Amino acid sequence: MLHSTPLTPLDELMTRWPFSPGAAGLAITCQGPAPTSARITALVRERWGAIPRLSRALTPRGRPGPARRHAWVHHRDFDAAQQIVHESGTETFEQLVSRLMTEPFDQDLPPWRLHTLPEPDGSEFTLLLRTHHSLLDGRSLVTLLRTLLDATAQPPAPRTAPVRTAPPEQRALQRFASVVRALRAASVPGTAVPMPDRGATAPAYACRPVPAEVFGRARTALPGQATTVTEVFLAATAGTLRTGLSPWPSSSGGERPVFVTVPMDTRPAGHGHRLGNEFGAIRVAVPAGTDDPLARLAACRGLIKPTEHQATLRFADALLHALTAVGPRLVSAVLAPSYAPAYSAACCSSLPLPGEGLAFDGRPLRRFRGFPMVPPHGTATFVLLGCAAGYTLNVATNSCSGDARLLADTLLRELHLLAAPALAPAAHGAP
Repeated sequence: MLHSTPLTPLDELMTRWPFSPGAAGLAITCQGPAPTSARITALVRERWGAIPRLSRALTPRGRPGPARRHAWVHHRDFDAAQQIVHESGTETFEQLVSRLMTEPFDQDLPPWRLHTLPEPDGSEFTLLLRTHHSLLDGRSLVTLLRTLLDATAQPPAPRTAPVRTAPPEQRALQRFASVVRALRAASVPGTAVPMPDRGATAPAYACRPVPAEVFGRARTALPGQATTVTEVFLAATAGTLRTGLSPWPSSSGGERPVFVTVPMDTRPAGHGHRLGNEFGAIRVAVPAGTDDPLARLAACRGLIKPTEHQATLRFADALLHALTAVGPRLVSAVLAPSYAPAYSAACCSSLPLPGEGLAFDGRPLRRFRGFPMVPPHGTATFVLLGCAAGYTLNVATNSCSGDARLLADTLLRELHLLAAPALAPAAHGAP
């Protein structure tokens, strides 16, 4: 065993997620029969075996209780092959994820696993990288999967050493104003959106494929205005949440807005491949009270302001460090209100897997899927994952077992509604 290292405040915060063991994962599905177990083991050892962060085991420090903290213990004799789990193929992908979302990690091993899942007919296979969120964030999972794939051009090797760069030059008054606006927004009461309540109470997961052309058409749905994939995603989420508040607004508490949280990567430019937890989350009001889908899309234009939000996230990071110095119990007490459905009805996260011609051991990539941590009770997490083969919509809930499927179907319908205006000219033979 090597030396132990204290967790960063954000890593420690992820160990205290109160709704599940804190597992999250991303998966690639490739065409054709899976390589042999020996071949998969060799590739994992070759491409991940020398990454220091993957050899860390999560170890508690101190007596059990709310004040307990954790440390990373580095394994000198770490073998990445010990982390591979070959599934039998008797479960579907959704069934496997539903099980792994609530399954704790072995405390004696680094908190990540690579699950292999073959299709019974040999038509394709899936590699699912599952990790504790204290070890890696979503951007890190993308980096690791990308290095596992044998594309023509590999990204830089993952880096774990902290690299700090100065933030972009901004006047102090502008930074102060951004933080003040964020604090005001955080204090605005929101509307809790009722979940569908279909089935027995349990965390659940659902996934739906989304053709790339749907997003392409939705982004051009507003005449003369280009929208981003994130703006389309937020507009579709607003429409999905609206269905839980019908009729609007009498059953929703009047004029109170519906808020969602949006995770944002905080890595400096040029260091996107760095492993760890380097993200923050912003709270934004989505136009769930707007009846027309295109009007909701127009209202989402400019909703994400990267420059302003970065100042807010830097302030939040400094605040987290200060609270952690006082004690973990204070962090839990401060964050508890943010888990309420009225504070944030949903979390909307999106991640791309960049590159063309991606493959694993010569098997072409066909789908990119994944699951987040189990969300707070009465809320949902929507994860949009994209690659050259298209998008997938991934939904996690913590209410009733049928809610994830129903919300996934509803959000997919909302995306098609946004794309419909762009389809209309083609349907009538217009150029």
